[in-house]
Amino acid sequence: IAASIRESAPAEALTIDDWTELENAPEDQPISVVGWAHARLRLPHPVAGEPCIGLALACQQDYPGVLETLHDFDLVDETGRTIPIQVADARMLGEPTVDLGGGDSQHLLVASLDLPAGASLSGWHAFVLRDGDPLLIVGFKRSMVDPNEHGLRQAPVRATVASSPPRPLLIFPIAAERRVSSGWG
Repeated sequence: IAASIRESAPAEALTIDDWTELENAPEDQPISVVGWAHARLRLPHPVAGEPCIGLALACQQDYPGVLETLHDFDLVDETGRTIPIQVADARMLGEPTVDLGGGDSQHLLVASLDLPAGASLSGWHAFVLRDGDPLLIVGFKRSMVDPNEHGLRQAPVRATVASSPPRPLLIFPIAAERRVSSGWG
């Protein structure tokens, strides 16, 4: 399913290479952008010894499913410009990137996720989103007040990429070099 969505969703979306074009795109325009993740918040427990923005874990209850937990983050381009990514109703679509491998710290992580009663992990492999991970984001242009920005009288309105119910924001890992925060711009 992820491969099918990866092929069709970006084709239907307006590809934004020059991020200044995002401001002029119509509201609710399907948008496709590529950049590196930069956390606004992180999960309270590290994953495989590293802080992360979010993760997707395969779980079982009465049927197979995926538990996703994720914070809003910024997408950063090669010049250091940012686009806020709002993850409400988002879907993370990618192969597992981390083997959690069990152990006390991983059991603590899983316990902190508040899984529904009766749900259990299908395995110890997770798709993890960390600072500097290269991503393809497919979503919808929204103009929203960014709480991280400050203005003279009020917080400024910025172009954001978000879900547009019932259509989710899609987050795909891409094959590119991971960048750490010292590598921005």
